Amino acid sequence: RINMWTKVNGSQQTLYLKSVGGSSSNTVAAKDWSGTWAIKANSRYCLNVQYASKVSDLAKCVIDPYNGESNERFKFTRYGNYYRISPLHAPNLALNAQYGKDAKAGQQLSLHTWRDGDAASLWTIEDYGSGVRFRNKANPNLVIDVTNAQKSTTGCKIILWKQNGDEAQRFYLE
Repeated sequence: RINMWTKVNGSQQTLYLKSVGGSSSNTVAAKDWSGTWAIKANSRYCLNVQYASKVSDLAKCVIDPYNGESNERFKFTRYGNYYRISPLHAPNLALNAQYGKDAKAGQQLSLHTWRDGDAASLWTIEDYGSGVRFRNKANPNLVIDVTNAQKSTTGCKIILWKQNGDEAQRFYLE
């Protein structure tokens, strides 16, 4: 039972919130990530749209050295607890888990034309140690991962993979 009482400086009036039961998700619903971000794998490499001039469906995503170009910066647009992630150089496209609920582990991420309600182009952002992890709405069993954990290798593919606690699934928004 909780009663209202006059404020005193005792520990009996200090409450701590703890998640119990339900989902084991660490979704960061309280923080609004809307805006422009670089999705960094480490201090020097980031998620990059391969061949920046490509602004069409199926442009592939890789890790490359960060230099601030518009194909390395993404606009996060909030839709409830999910985000559409679009590169600045192609705002009509969105980071997409091709095939949606039928996506397979190991599949490379690409861009697709944004269509309202496209679950394959919506992502949750979860706390993950000192960084964040991205989980797809259409297939929540898969998260964004760097192939073979090579977070410092130019051209290394960005893929979907089963959550496994590996550093290759941790990113930093800057």
